[in-house]
Amino acid sequence: MFDPSRHLILDAAQASETDARRRLEAIFEKELSGSANEEARAHAKAALKLSVALQHKRTADFRTAAMCAEGASTVVNLLAILFGRRTS
Repeated sequence: MFDPSRHLILDAAQASETDARRRLEAIFEKELSGSANEEARAHAKAALKLSVALQHKRTADFRTAAMCAEGASTVVNLLAILFGRRTS
């Protein structure tokens, strides 16, 4: 999915192969570019931001884990839609 020649990292940092956040942000920026996709792009970025923030929360409980999973699920589903892996 991530193609460094197509999906440019936003902060010009060199994203490593394990830097999922930066890579996913770059994908959403490119694949959901333009004003017509503003809300979809915001939704994708918010789901990613939620997942990453909750993943690193030291006081996590079941509720936090469930919300993290929901955010991650949203990111995965949006990627499937964007890359034609979801037909129904």
